[in-house]
This record gives sequence, structure tokens and C-alpha cells, in this order.
Amino acid sequence: KDFIFEATECSHLIKRYVHSLKLGDKGMTQRLIHKVSDINDKLKENGVLECKTPSAITTGLIVYAAKELNIKDVTKNNVSALFNVSVVTINKVVKIIDEFISTEAK
Repeated sequence: KDFIFEATECSHLIKRYVHSLKLGDKGMTQRLIHKVSDINDKLKENGVLECKTPSAITTGLIVYAAKELNIKDVTKNNVSALFNVSVVTINKVVKIIDEFISTEAK
């Protein structure tokens, strides 16, 4: 029997990563998942971040969305440590998201 390997996508990681943050507030967790998923869908539609790894994109999305939702417990440093993605990489991804969102808003 042949195995078919599918590439991991951000959408596969979002819920798992956000739940791993253990925010303690179910509503906040759901809002963060929803926000991250929405932004991810827009980025995917427009082919933004295609050259980044799913874990880098997901961590960047979480940091960006947490800032938007004013979730103080989610920082670049704790996300970096938890998911083994460098702060430099997270910063690059957040910058790309930020530029995309700000040009889309115009």
C-alpha cells in the first residue's frame, strides 16, 4: 500500500499551536484561532508567504493576531521558545503580514 504524504499547511497547525499557548480563557483562545485563520486565508489567497515554512507562518500569524487582539500573554519570545522558531524569523513574517494588511486596507 502506498502512502501519500501531504504537505503540512498553516491551517493544520493553527488550532494546535494556539491551544499550546494555554491562554486559560476559552473565548480568547477561540478569538485568536478565528483571527489567525482569517488572516491566513487572506494571505493564502494572495500567495503571500509561500516561501516560508508552515511553522514560521503560523507563529508569525499568532504573534500578529495576538497584538491585534491585545493579548499580552503572547509574546515573540514565548512563541519562539514554545515552537522553536527564531524571533528573527517571527519578526520577518510579522513584517510581511503587516505590510500586506496595511496595503490591503488602502
